[in-house]
Amino acid sequence: MDGDDGLLVWPYPEGEVRGETLAAIYPSVPRAALRDSALYELLVLLDGVRVGGARIRAISQELLQERLR
Repeated sequence: MDGDDGLLVWPYPEGEVRGETLAAIYPSVPRAALRDSALYELLVLLDGVRVGGARIRAISQELLQERLR
């Protein structure tokens, strides 16, 4: 991928996907998310709330609340 697709990625030196950099909420997030797919999903939803447009924020909030119940 060449980074021109509008993807947001956490900075990770060993990463294979390129895109616009989004600072993770904590430096160890990218490595932890690689080891735990459920954690990755929650963190992606959290980022949707953090930086998404109105529609993405609303969907992310709803899905995050469902998963945390």
